[in-house]
Amino acid sequence: MEKKRFWKFFSFTMAALLTSGLVACSKDDEKEKEDPIDTSLITLSAEGETTITGVNSVKSNNEFVAYTKGTTVYGYHVGETSLIINDKKERPVRVVPKYNLYDGPICNWGCSQSYIKEHQKQGTLSPKSTDTMLGYLNAGAASLLGYTFENGKLKSIMAAVSTNHTSSFASFLSERYMMLPVYEGKDTYFVGMDGLTLAESKTVVLLMVYNTEMLAAAYQPASTYTTRAYSDIKQVGEQMIKRVREEHLLKKMLNEN
Repeated sequence: MEKKRFWKFFSFTMAALLTSGLVACSKDDEKEKEDPIDTSLITLSAEGETTITGVNSVKSNNEFVAYTKGTTVYGYHVGETSLIINDKKERPVRVVPKYNLYDGPICNWGCSQSYIKEHQKQGTLSPKSTDTMLGYLNAGAASLLGYTFENGKLKSIMAAVSTNHTSSFASFLSERYMMLPVYEGKDTYFVGMDGLTLAESKTVVLLMVYNTEMLAAAYQPASTYTTRAYSDIKQVGEQMIKRVREEHLLKKMLNEN
């Protein structure tokens, strides 16, 4: 008699558990069918766009990489971020470049020479490199990609590119940085940052004409310019121009390599 009661109780309990599980699964399945949000990777160019259909709202976690208007996503700068769909699900976004003149550079400010040597895969290390400068020759379209160091730590980077690439070089940088003009007399320079504001940026870059044959891009840490006096991007550009001139950075690199 006790065995019959046990098995009867056991059967009843298991049936109840299975039923509740099926009901829960059924509810979850129904909920998923009612709200089928695609969470697959979106890949865009820096000027590309795509509209996400069947959703109510789309927000970007990094508007420097990709921004949204309504449910349309626009690629802005090369990088990766994610979207918040209907305020509850994330969908990854990757913005890829159209222009690939050279890899990098490696803007890991404060890193050592050994770190650069380990991670700089493109170009040939110049035998004239020193303990304060590493030069890489023919790094893609960059005739010279130079890393300078102070007290053993990465301080600045310079890329020298032929004026044959003038149009594509500007596009190359614009895909990766927010570029703005800086005027100095009759000369026009372009300064960029890898964030929507200087405070959010890691790197600033200055594009200038070195001579009739060569363009130059100087990279420096944005943290150098985060004081109140240099909060304006125009002032940052002016300061960068002054520094590069004073240090004769590109000239030094070209002469040594």
